[in-house]
Amino acid sequence: MFSALTCWVSVAFSIVIYAFSLVIFYSSVSFDLLDIVSQAGIFALLPVFFAWIIAPPVKGPAFLRLRTSFRLILGSSILLLIYIPIMYSLFRQDGFYQSFLDDVESVLSLMPFAEIGSDVVEQSLIRKYLTPANILDNIIFFALRGGGLVSILLFFLFSRQVSMMIARLFRRVKPGPGLAFFKINAWFIWLFSVSILAVLLSMQFKFEILEIAAWNVFVVCVMVYAAQGMGIVSFFLNRPGVPRGFRIMLNLFIILMIFRFTVFLFFIAAMAVLGILENWVPLRAPKTNKPPSTPGV
Repeated sequence: MFSALTCWVSVAFSIVIYAFSLVIFYSSVSFDLLDIVSQAGIFALLPVFFAWIIAPPVKGPAFLRLRTSFRLILGSSILLLIYIPIMYSLFRQDGFYQSFLDDVESVLSLMPFAEIGSDVVEQSLIRKYLTPANILDNIIFFALRGGGLVSILLFFLFSRQVSMMIARLFRRVKPGPGLAFFKINAWFIWLFSVSILAVLLSMQFKFEILEIAAWNVFVVCVMVYAAQGMGIVSFFLNRPGVPRGFRIMLNLFIILMIFRFTVFLFFIAAMAVLGILENWVPLRAPKTNKPPSTPGV
């Protein structure tokens, strides 16, 4: 829609504005240099990788101009690997760790289950297991096993769609191939199969490092096949005869499902199964009115 230069200039401008606001904020309070660097790094990396995803450089190494889907996965994976040591260093600080626990405690006190009936056993179980420390442990557990990667992927996908919508308000151009034409290479099913086997074996033999890596690969494969499944649905919705209003309502419904986590998980699983099925069934084969090539059929 706009030039790549415009995108990168906007990214540089946003980073400068954020750095300037950090300097102003921390100039009036006591601060830790590591905290400033961590916050600045976390913010700066997001727009840089997002710019690479939507506006790759024309010149430079070939890997910088991979397919958009591969740039999305690679960028999210690199960001996760960078964020893990940053977050680890932050949680090692007593002040940050205690502040996080206090925030979780405040949220728990507002939850409806904090005042559940008169069941003493149920209340004791809730107080025993639903503690800030346990919640933090579970967040870390799931974040390392695909949750963090999914969060970054969804953030980039949502940002890309919003940026495309905004760009179309200013530039009336015909969009290029969209999700309806997205299809992953056939060999990807082998990576998906190996990731499932690696998850099962690592869990069986308690090999935590392999388990974390395998879960992240598995999550990437599921998200890719879910995108392929949504591409199949989009392909049929874009056919002549399907009302435009129906397509808009379906897109809004999908966006609203993100806020219902359980329903969203079932939706992703269904789309992934549909995407995997296309490895053997040509679901997007174009219609043809020509007579069959086999005589007598």
